[in-house]
Amino acid sequence: MRGLQGKRIVIAGATAGIGAATAERLSQEGASVVIGGRNLDAGQVLAKRLNEAGGKAIAVKFDLADEDSIKALIDTAATEFDGIDGLFTSAPNSPPSTWPGTRTCWRRMWPYGGAPSR
Repeated sequence: MRGLQGKRIVIAGATAGIGAATAERLSQEGASVVIGGRNLDAGQVLAKRLNEAGGKAIAVKFDLADEDSIKALIDTAATEFDGIDGLFTSAPNSPPSTWPGTRTCWRRMWPYGGAPSR
């Protein structure tokens, strides 16, 4: 994973497991990371550790099943880091059928970083 210096990455589901490991790796590679997850305390502990190691990270309470939470995650990331360059999703136990307004929510996110054509 090279070429991430200065990139701003949102990680949905980053307070444990694969999401947390991804946040750590992206931070090591120079990306600023937004740690989104249901366990805000765990996210803040991870963000503090990454910041103390020389990275740039913030934690945001996030629940993929809550549309307002999705918007808040993206809005906070865009505001705090002045934009978004990438999104990594690792939100377990949330099958697509539980995502409210999935297309609407995800389309709302893409104006910050460029929409894929679909």
